[in-house]
Amino acid sequence: MGIVWGGVERELYAFFSSKGLCNNGIFGLFGNLYAESGMKPGNLQNSSEKKLELTDEAYTAAVDNGSYKNFVHDSAGYGLAQWTYWSRKEAMLAFHKAKGVSIGDALTQAEFLYKELSESYPAVLKVLKTATSIREASDAVLLQFEKPKDQSETVREKRAGYGQEYEALYQKEGGNEGMTEAQARQKIVGIMQGWIGLKRSDKSHAPIIDTYNGNKPLPRGYKVTYTDAYCATTTSAAAIKAGYTDIIPVECSCYYLIEKAKSMGIWQENDAYIPKPGDEVLYDWEDGANFATTDNQGAPDHVGMVEAVSGSTIKVMEGNMSGGVVGRRNLQVNGRYIRGFICPNYASKATEKAPEKSIDEIATEVLAGRWGNNPERKQRLEAAGYNYEAVQAAVNQKAKSGASAKKSVSAVAQEVLAGKWGNNPARKKALEAAGYDYNAVQAEVNRLCRK
Repeated sequence: MGIVWGGVERELYAFFSSKGLCNNGIFGLFGNLYAESGMKPGNLQNSSEKKLELTDEAYTAAVDNGSYKNFVHDSAGYGLAQWTYWSRKEAMLAFHKAKGVSIGDALTQAEFLYKELSESYPAVLKVLKTATSIREASDAVLLQFEKPKDQSETVREKRAGYGQEYEALYQKEGGNEGMTEAQARQKIVGIMQGWIGLKRSDKSHAPIIDTYNGNKPLPRGYKVTYTDAYCATTTSAAAIKAGYTDIIPVECSCYYLIEKAKSMGIWQENDAYIPKPGDEVLYDWEDGANFATTDNQGAPDHVGMVEAVSGSTIKVMEGNMSGGVVGRRNLQVNGRYIRGFICPNYASKATEKAPEKSIDEIATEVLAGRWGNNPERKQRLEAAGYNYEAVQAAVNQKAKSGASAKKSVSAVAQEVLAGKWGNNPARKKALEAAGYDYNAVQAEVNRLCRK
């Protein structure tokens, strides 16, 4: 099959975009992944298929259920990036087991790939976030990350060409198709998350400043310098990068952010308002001791973007924190120093309604392992717009009472082989919590693997 813009491509595009990769970077990476694996997360190196006498599906299932024990040391390329070296495969396997998902899960492979880039290939990651062409990004991945034996000009041109094909399909078929409001919010939150740790002291924050200054016309004609305070510049740059400047005010001044938000009708004056991910919170460091019972109307000093809300705790990401870094802080609902909130209309960016599932249905999916393990489970549920506490309460109730098994042992065994129930010991716990006989299911899994 040739290059397509399908479910895997959409999922990976949304993920890497949320991590701050630019389109040139994403498509340059995609071109290399296609060259390596055909963009198939369950792909086993062709020569290893013959050597091991296992298909892609059989190999994946055997690794998942533990019957194949040489994944780390078999020197067989596997997955989107065709991981081959033993230490990388060992880390990859541990990463997937910790999440309780199949080794062939596309999104988890993307998360692992990003982890590798962040920790071991920061120079490549920087290119993927700032590349001015697909060829530049593709070459960085080819020469510094994948490092195949053949690095000729022909290979470089071919991989960049694949990336250009992906770009053309993205533009033709629409990259945001199927995006819910929660996903629209997560898109800009992910961009901010990708900037955590950048600093003014070493100018690693330069891409933020450059993104802001590259958006013309500049608000009030002012070009931000690398030594300026840059909290408002950071949230504005995220809006620019996400393509949300029509719903989010762009400014390098906290005062003018509020003025623009008021003119757009998205300013929330109530300090006790409970925000959502993607909203912006403005601060006034001179807020008084009676903050809980009064409305702060002082001059704003600082701004951040809400990452998540858990109970009464608001988790915020901010540029230009102490020391000039992009970092995080927690504050309480109606806490001291809150000046107010900017609440963009993310619903206007949604092209699809969120699936209307009951708490009970989601709890059943959690028990089936489809939402992973905490803390990722909590983050994913909240990003999808679900109340985590309500879902977890339902999960606990089901586990306590023992939900009755509605599928045959054979059907559940097939789901286990497909990776839907994760790996042990999480698999055993999930099966028993859902009311299944673990020993009976595992016996059927073993039987199917021997066929």
